[in-house]
Amino acid sequence: MQILKKLAPILTIALLGITPFVAFGQETFISTIGEVTGILNFVLNFLRTVFFILAAVFLILAAFKYLTAQGDEEKIKGAKTMLIYSIIAVAVALLATSVIPVIESLLRSRA
Repeated sequence: MQILKKLAPILTIALLGITPFVAFGQETFISTIGEVTGILNFVLNFLRTVFFILAAVFLILAAFKYLTAQGDEEKIKGAKTMLIYSIIAVAVALLATSVIPVIESLLRSRA
């Protein structure tokens, strides 16, 4: 957890530093709905990639904590909890990414 406390401000500053380049990197103004959805899809894909990378890091951290617990029940319990939460987070992310195409197909079929 100490690593995450050190890493969170760095990631926040990095994401905030990238934001102006993404926002002002466009040469023209947005003129169609297709361009808006394209930008939203780009941002969502980027965030999804970052999320899965962080989830993989949490899985590795949980495994490391479990392996280095050396029989200490509190450390083992903490590692198992961290592992369960990271698996749940990955499952929720997978469900969230699969819901978007389902909703799009439902909206297109009714139109």
